[in-house]
Amino acid sequence: MLAALGRDAGGVFNIGTGAETSVLQLYEVVQRVSGSSREAELAPARLGELQRSVLDVSLAARELDWRPQHTLADGLAETWRWVTS
Repeated sequence: MLAALGRDAGGVFNIGTGAETSVLQLYEVVQRVSGSSREAELAPARLGELQRSVLDVSLAARELDWRPQHTLADGLAETWRWVTS
């Protein structure tokens, strides 16, 4: 956000790892980071439900000279420590 502050360039910047992550992979990382042993409750996908996601961070890299500095697991672990401290 600081890199975009005061910029005249409009548009939307995606901020993420740039790596595709499935919903199940995300759950497993959150489970590991939080120390939870609760198993995922799997159910049939609902109409329009997101199965996996990847953000194209190339615009932020080009316009803001921004690149991810953490993996998904490291970023979630850092966030978990902040939330629980």
